[in-house]
Amino acid sequence: MVALVPAVYPVSVEYLLREVLREVSAATANADTTFAELLAAWQADLVGSAALLPVGTTPEPGRQSLLHFVRALAAGTAQPADFEATTGLHLTDTLSWQQAGVWLFRELQAAKLASAK
Repeated sequence: MVALVPAVYPVSVEYLLREVLREVSAATANADTTFAELLAAWQADLVGSAALLPVGTTPEPGRQSLLHFVRALAAGTAQPADFEATTGLHLTDTLSWQQAGVWLFRELQAAKLASAK
């Protein structure tokens, strides 16, 4: 979806993404989950899928974005145990699947803007 959306997009795109996520997983879309649960689900789904995530710039030392951590998780260079030290977020923090999807979408859009010339 990120490839189809222009760098500057109307906020309605995020609402569409929320609705798509709600319809895809109606049972869990609005339910709050922890980052630990999200990472466990993502890690299972991302095995061997690192090539599908867009390559961004190499992060500078220090805190990394959620997107950088997910890329590292997919590549097998990070583990969920590294999450708190890498991102500054707590594994026990909660958010909905919709919020997580929009968060990653925004970071993908930001990466697209950062790499545009």
